[in-house]
Amino acid sequence: MLSLYTVVAFLSIFSLLHAFTSIRLSRLNRITLSIWSSIIMLVFGVYNVINTYQNQFLENSSKLNDIIYIGVQFFLLGISSIYIYQNVL
Repeated sequence: MLSLYTVVAFLSIFSLLHAFTSIRLSRLNRITLSIWSSIIMLVFGVYNVINTYQNQFLENSSKLNDIIYIGVQFFLLGISSIYIYQNVL
């Protein structure tokens, strides 16, 4: 588990470094950032799928807050799916 945390921390720092500095991007850096962002979007997508299907259905919701929450979950699921599809291409 510690090695996973170390890899995640390293890749997060790597991403932040390239986001906030003007370091030139090489091909290796671009592919590393692309793979890392795809992994993050895949994790978010799986999380959204699990949470979306564990909630009650939109038609059965009576409160406006529940309807908005479920709608946002479906929206984030769609965004993460499109992002992963774009990175695959």
